[in-house]
Amino acid sequence: MNTLCVYRTLRVQNRLGMHLRASAQFVRLACLFPCELRVIHNGRTLNGKSIIEMIGMAAGMGAVLTLEAEGEGAEACVQRLASLIEARFGEAE
Repeated sequence: MNTLCVYRTLRVQNRLGMHLRASAQFVRLACLFPCELRVIHNGRTLNGKSIIEMIGMAAGMGAVLTLEAEGEGAEACVQRLASLIEARFGEAE
């Protein structure tokens, strides 16, 4: 059986980057989907469902992230997370 793998590269647009609140929103949303999720940043591959790894990545404004999801719900997961990032995590800037 072939497993769907979805990739999307995005730039963090909010002024504070992937700070604690933004990381928590990201992980909370990612955990709604049964697929595996990896985030690639500066050559490191991280578990996109781990709050510790997302905070530890220290992705500031302008950082380039590649989302890589595999399995059931992968496409919806990447789409929803991309929308969250593009909406600046609901922050004004």
